Amino acid sequence: MNKGTQHTEETKQKMRDYHSKSKTESNPDEREKIMNLPKIDLPTFELRLPDTEQIITCRPFTVREEKILLLAAHTKDENDIIQATMQVVNNCILTEGINVKKLPFFTVDYIFIALRAKSVGDTVEVNFKCEHVPEDSEQCGHVFPVKLDILNSQMQKNSEISNDIILGGGIRVKMKFPTYEIMKKNVSDEGMENIINIIAGSVDQVVKKDKVYSAKDFTHQEMKEFIESLAHGQFAKLEEFVRNFPSFAIRAEAACPKCQYNHSIVYDDFAVFFY
Repeated sequence: MNKGTQHTEETKQKMRDYHSKSKTESNPDEREKIMNLPKIDLPTFELRLPDTEQIITCRPFTVREEKILLLAAHTKDENDIIQATMQVVNNCILTEGINVKKLPFFTVDYIFIALRAKSVGDTVEVNFKCEHVPEDSEQCGHVFPVKLDILNSQMQKNSEISNDIILGGGIRVKMKFPTYEIMKKNVSDEGMENIINIIAGSVDQVVKKDKVYSAKDFTHQEMKEFIESLAHGQFAKLEEFVRNFPSFAIRAEAACPKCQYNHSIVYDDFAVFFY
């Protein structure tokens, strides 16, 4: 098809669309039919947030939200998936005053898991690779499907890790849990730059004797420069906090069909819920 023909077809389609729209707008009966379509009442459910114990009200996600997730998954773009997750979670929370952008990353994970269970089903199938090495043999390596029960998700938290970290010289740092966006943009790669980004996004206050420096008064870049100025031992203390963030995981038991080895699986990759 040459350009002239293509433009002609596009113009014809636009005209057909225009006339179709105009016909509906000019016909009160047709407009009335559209306006009076019944509204579907969606079920609601309550959810207790793991970090604050606050009880919120949610609804399952609709076909519209499913479409948002599928489109994001299709792009395979990390930022698209992050934004889609936050949009869907935000859409489905009915309680006023909840700012998804400011929630800790694991709270958003938890809400999303619950929405997935209520909306699509409480099981999801993933492929698992058997890494068992039988005696006098090589690794099994068999890949087989495992059904995970989403409702079996549990929060893993190290209660021995404090958020009040003493760096020395009269300076201490009070840490917080980073947002979903900060965490997910940097969690795929454990390189030094990403670790620094996560730490910078996890600082709540820097305290020097009686003076308190709030992180909200400084840019992310300024906080990064502060982190980069620390000695190795001081940095290691902040890194330990980051590496022990609470997280959610789903536990399952499964036997490999090939070698019959029984696996205790701990699964924490929720990207599979997009497919």
